[in-house]
Amino acid sequence: MLKVISLLLVKKSIKDKMMITGISTFQKTSRKKILFFYSFIFVACLGVYYQTLFYGFTNHDDDIIITQNIEFISDFSNLKQAFLTDAWCRHQEIELYRPLQSASYIIDAQYGDDIAFTTHLTNLILHVLCCICVFHLLLLFKLEDKTALLGALIYAVHYFFLHTVIWIPARGDLLLALFSFLAMITFIKLTQTDNWFYVVLHVVCFGIALFSKETGILLPLIFFVYIFLFYKDRLFKSKNFIILACYILIFLIYSYLRGLSISKTEQSLGLLSLLLNLRTIPETIAKLIVPVNFSTMPFFHFWTTLIGMLIIIGGTLFFILKKGKFNKLILFSLCWFTFFLLPGMIYRPEFASYTYEYLDHRSYLPSFGILMIGLGIFQNAKLKGKIFWLVSCIFLAYLISLNYYFHRFYKNPLVFSELAIKASPKSSLAHFIHGYEIYKLKDIDGALNDYNIAIKNYPKFFDARFNRAVILNEKKQYKAALEDLNYLLEGKPDNGPRVYNLRAVVKATLNDGEGANKDFETALKLDPNDPITKKDFETFKSSIVKVPENVQHSSQLNELGVEEAKKGNFKLALTYFEHSVSEYPENYQAIVNIGNCKDALGDRKGACLAWKKAADKGSKSASEMLKKYNKAMH
Repeated sequence: MLKVISLLLVKKSIKDKMMITGISTFQKTSRKKILFFYSFIFVACLGVYYQTLFYGFTNHDDDIIITQNIEFISDFSNLKQAFLTDAWCRHQEIELYRPLQSASYIIDAQYGDDIAFTTHLTNLILHVLCCICVFHLLLLFKLEDKTALLGALIYAVHYFFLHTVIWIPARGDLLLALFSFLAMITFIKLTQTDNWFYVVLHVVCFGIALFSKETGILLPLIFFVYIFLFYKDRLFKSKNFIILACYILIFLIYSYLRGLSISKTEQSLGLLSLLLNLRTIPETIAKLIVPVNFSTMPFFHFWTTLIGMLIIIGGTLFFILKKGKFNKLILFSLCWFTFFLLPGMIYRPEFASYTYEYLDHRSYLPSFGILMIGLGIFQNAKLKGKIFWLVSCIFLAYLISLNYYFHRFYKNPLVFSELAIKASPKSSLAHFIHGYEIYKLKDIDGALNDYNIAIKNYPKFFDARFNRAVILNEKKQYKAALEDLNYLLEGKPDNGPRVYNLRAVVKATLNDGEGANKDFETALKLDPNDPITKKDFETFKSSIVKVPENVQHSSQLNELGVEEAKKGNFKLALTYFEHSVSEYPENYQAIVNIGNCKDALGDRKGACLAWKKAADKGSKSASEMLKKYNKAMH
């Protein structure tokens, strides 16, 4: 489809060239020359990124989206479900909606068993198409063909864009960029001509961009800025109102499907998030010029912000002193950069200060605005042929060398996390991924250290706590493991069968047979078919005979007491519970039940004494009852 769109655009642009006014560079570039430029762009992209086709996953979201969803994405019939699930191909688990991204992964999974290779290949193909579109757009904005080619080549090899090309979960940004570029190209065409072909194609491209990523909702605003600046007299043409109606219809469909698919959890959106993320603007500009603060999980950095601010101030002073014909283009370019960067800036999740404060792959589309400004200045310098290409080649060589150096960051999860820690040592997520990778390499102590750092920086990092509990259990530090597991279930009771199962195993090791049995049953209720839980539960039941006879008898007496208490026979129940404790004094659940019975019989002081005794043995429910009735202790 993308190839067809590209060919149609070339054909239509030649057919309609007599109708186009004001923008002539595209007309002066022959079709044969354009095809040569296409080939040049393709070779540049392939030359820089060929090696990355054989990279693996990073285990930063791609493990959740691809490897853990392999059964879902391998089934082509799930293509329609991509529009009814969130960005993780699950139903209402997260607040992100990327239907076309998910659909593209399903298509990738149909070609061969090496899903890592096919997903990397698709990302590279999309990048090539984006660079071709960049070339077309620059021609349409009056840049000379050699300058437009330079711009496309900069996009093709720039080290800053490798985050988007190599990191598989950035697929949504590639799709968004491609169809935003196509929507812009077709909008320029439909503005300059009365050909309804461009109207239809434009609306389709807008819809695809929006369903690729929600940032696409800002495209109509960009189109308005364009027509206002360059073709104000055509602003109120009837076809523009038809296009606006199409935008609204597509947005309503998108909103409806999105509402069915994503989590309803409260998001960290708003003015405060925007203010906290303002440094994204100067840092993005700085990184486009110099390779500062290069990280897969970046945090705001003083020197990066300062460099970006100096570039902004210097550029502002330059344009105040140099008024020229590029003023409208500069204004449009700044709007493009700011509008498309804005959606990522108004969102700041709770974990931002502990994992990463922003992600550079989001700058792939906005950076086109900065590119246009830079190319406009470069073209105005009016360098002659040999000097132009000499300067261009030096700059491209600079970008290519940095790209080759930095794309190793994404080679595999271990390298990815090691370099992320080096660049962003306070990133809990980087330490978590690194801990998981070295654990697989049997470096247990190193993994434990990584998890300790991750949890110290971000105490609510549930996955890190669970993995640490696994290691603590292996190291026979059962009480410490139990503390992590209790924390997990207190913070999120529906954490899943794996947490209940591990806690059951730990409790069984600590001879809390009743607690272990209860956790196993809860785990199986959450997922009756979980093979690990079923296996561990069978092992637990087969080992019950090894439990001392007095412990078993104590548990049986406690159960009899519970049954009598349910019938309202509290005196008889109390007798059972007291006998249970006499059999096994460590049975804190029976002690809690003694307190409950005494409370029901009106002996609140006796109840509180029993609860205190149980609380001292680690009963959370007893502690809660004590807080409720603490006055009875006095």
